[in-house]
Amino acid sequence: MKCIKICASMVAVLAMSIACGATSKPLPRSSGDFSPAHLVTVLRGAIVISNPGTPLLVSDSRLQRIPGGYEFRVSGEEWSGYYQASTPVMDIDHPLTVTLDHSGNVRDISKLPFSRLDGALRNFGRGAGDESDWILPRLSAGIRVRAVAEFEIPMSERELAWNYQSNRYFLSRGSGSGRPIYWGGDIECPAPSVRRDCDSHSAIDTFRAWVGQLTEKDRLILDKFGISLDALRVTAKEGRIYGLIQQASPQVIRQFKKNRNVRSLWIVDMWPCRKKEACP
Repeated sequence: MKCIKICASMVAVLAMSIACGATSKPLPRSSGDFSPAHLVTVLRGAIVISNPGTPLLVSDSRLQRIPGGYEFRVSGEEWSGYYQASTPVMDIDHPLTVTLDHSGNVRDISKLPFSRLDGALRNFGRGAGDESDWILPRLSAGIRVRAVAEFEIPMSERELAWNYQSNRYFLSRGSGSGRPIYWGGDIECPAPSVRRDCDSHSAIDTFRAWVGQLTEKDRLILDKFGISLDALRVTAKEGRIYGLIQQASPQVIRQFKKNRNVRSLWIVDMWPCRKKEACP
């Protein structure tokens, strides 16, 4: 009889311990809720937004199983500024890795090196550019310039088509310490089911199609990247362009600077063109 009472007490204590443990840790997503394909869609867009101006090959990246969960490794190529036989020379790799647990919760996100672009985006929306007024007139031919332009009045993508050869846009001004929402127009449609909505190669349409795939359950992942789901939905609804990243010759950048709708301009990088090669 004593044995029965002791055993019953042990079972009760064990049950209470399990219950307490269950409430002290967040419950993992059920297998029915976790979709690796949807997770890849969310990660691709979040990586693009959180790394403005960096040509990351997100469309070629895949989610891989590793001990303890998953790994999403993204590589990228940076244009060196040189052309060879009319083809841009891509020679700089930017590795970026996201590690996740078995339930798809983000554990760690590697960071890319700080660049002058990050510094420019801290002032985006404040109406103050860098020393481009002093630098631009002094730039000679034979180099390529990367610049960030902010517009006084936000524009539609159609209004930009002929005057600005770029598909790297800022779709908001940002607020407080938050940076503007960036979108690279070279990202693919998020899924075959919405391909008809963004098959026009429009950066705005692709962004809207991606935001349309997001659910409330994606907030935790987006928060890890410093991205607000509510801000994404507001931005997608508006569909306006507040600025862009442009790579061009000094002559072209000087023309941008003269545009009355360019509120601020930052020069964030430049490269020399190779000898005997055309510098477009």
